[in-house]
Amino acid sequence: RRTKAMRTHLRNRYRLLRHGYSLANLEGVIVSRFENGREAKYGLHETGRAQARTAGERLSPEAIFFASDFSRTIETAEVARAAAGATAPVYLCPDLRERNFGQLELASNERYEDVWREDLDRRTTFDAESPASVQRRGLLAVALAERSFADRDVVLVSHGDCLQILQTAAAGVDPHHHRSLPHLDTGDLRPVDASDALLAALNTCMWHSPPSD
Repeated sequence: RRTKAMRTHLRNRYRLLRHGYSLANLEGVIVSRFENGREAKYGLHETGRAQARTAGERLSPEAIFFASDFSRTIETAEVARAAAGATAPVYLCPDLRERNFGQLELASNERYEDVWREDLDRRTTFDAESPASVQRRGLLAVALAERSFADRDVVLVSHGDCLQILQTAAAGVDPHHHRSLPHLDTGDLRPVDASDALLAALNTCMWHSPPSD
């Protein structure tokens, strides 16, 4: 009988990269469902491509990219990969998709604030995906990279809320309080602290039941 091994350290180094400024950002709409997010009409604006190139220039040619399968994140990863001179392909990871904002799909992006206020009350009137669910997905992406690679610089290319909430695992912060942490703007590249809190959250995600909302 095999015993599940708890992680005592991360095998890789991680960075978060939020997608570049997109056509959805320009239009000012929430695009959080895959059927919409995959559309080219919600891909990168030229400003976003420039942001992705700038991020890529800061990365090693040995970098490994895991990206959400939305058009804006795929484009960001591909542009950054080219700028870094990386040779490995971009690995698409559905666990890095945007947080599902439920009934607010294609609504004004000013409505994000409504969901974030409700996060603090641990409730939703919009059928939005819970912070606990989003955090778990982000940790599953890290777990996949940990199983697949060692001693590599792994770049997780995702969306504002997904990365914002994943940061809470490293900071040891309740995911419902994700807005208390420094915000990632479009094109922002940020290292992940390989903290004890992150390791604990990763082990919980890998070996235990999904967290309650």
